[in-house]
Amino acid sequence: KIRQTFDMANSNGSSMSFFVNFYRWNSKVSYFREQREKGLDIQSHNYFHYLYPDRWINRGNFIMAHEILLRLGAQPVGFVAPEYFWYDHTADILEEHGYTYSQSHGFDYSNYPYRPLVKGSIRNYIEVPNDPLVFSKFITEKSPAAVEYVSKMYRRLMKARVNACEPCLKYEHPNVLGLHKELGDGILEFFSEVSSDVKPVTLTGWSE
Repeated sequence: KIRQTFDMANSNGSSMSFFVNFYRWNSKVSYFREQREKGLDIQSHNYFHYLYPDRWINRGNFIMAHEILLRLGAQPVGFVAPEYFWYDHTADILEEHGYTYSQSHGFDYSNYPYRPLVKGSIRNYIEVPNDPLVFSKFITEKSPAAVEYVSKMYRRLMKARVNACEPCLKYEHPNVLGLHKELGDGILEFFSEVSSDVKPVTLTGWSE
């Protein structure tokens, strides 16, 4: 599924950023090097798919992913917090390693990107609000999500943002896009339709 999602980016890499946790990919890290060499933007989602309450364990987890990205030839400056957890010392780790942006999955999804206030200090990196409407949110115990319905909801959400001249950032899990190719195709088709109003850019390019 992950590979199929990367394949989707072959002609759309200028508008997509990927955030990878590497613990299941240790034996296949060369695959990500190939994707980097294609020019795709690959950033950090930690090594293990967790944030830890202990600062030093959390820092070690972060550094493992950071060093893998460096070995791949990537410039690791972007971070997405895994599993919707956040601990304030994570902000210190991001600044220590010179990261320029983070997406922490807070409750500020209707907000604009901003410099966060953590532990009484305005931070150097930019916090990018997340998009809470991902495919899994439409699934219930009794009613699996209809892909066509979700695709229409995505279009309504993105159209409302563009019409309001607000930032339009669409987040989705890569295994979902690999399984339901029509979801990714619908997102990319929408942005191609509004290309005169929306600048396609990776999150890393935007933060720069």
